[in-house]
Amino acid sequence: MATPDPLSQQDVDSLLKGATRPAAATEVVPYNFRRPPRISRERQAALDAMHERLASGLQGVLSSRLRRNVDVGVVSVVQATFGEFLLALSTPCAAYLVELGDERSSNAVVDFDPELAAFLVDRLFGGTGEAPGPRRALTALEQGVLGDLTDRLLAQLQGAYAETVPIAPRRSGFEAVADSLHVAGREDNVLIVILEVK
Repeated sequence: MATPDPLSQQDVDSLLKGATRPAAATEVVPYNFRRPPRISRERQAALDAMHERLASGLQGVLSSRLRRNVDVGVVSVVQATFGEFLLALSTPCAAYLVELGDERSSNAVVDFDPELAAFLVDRLFGGTGEAPGPRRALTALEQGVLGDLTDRLLAQLQGAYAETVPIAPRRSGFEAVADSLHVAGREDNVLIVILEVK
């Protein structure tokens, strides 16, 4: 433990007159007792960098497949419970189950916003993507077409994680109902990465 700097004569005189010693500038962060942070700042910086690489690679994939300029950016990389993640999903959802192929047999979920999924399917079938798609679950044919794009996303994910965690992700299923996702327990902590596509 570091010892404080000794007081100078001027500091002693000012303390005797009732002045207080100036405190060192510190950053005060509110502590959340219900969900304490488990990701250190160093790991958060590494996660942010990995997912920025993922967004950059995915931007190239989407631009070439959709034949138009696409901008992909990382909105956030946060820790939450799996139950909170499920509550955030829309109904119906377009969620692909993914086996990460790491030493712990971890699983993941790649979920497309319904509007984005409808736009991607329309563009991949040669449409303009201008009209909003119907708010319904994807058909088997649409799941297959969007699944191919998901495989390309997973290849970018593997490349982004290659230097830190060797993974070999692959699609293992599709769910349109959020409550049917059984990847983890509802109270288990998960990492949620939110990407924005423009």
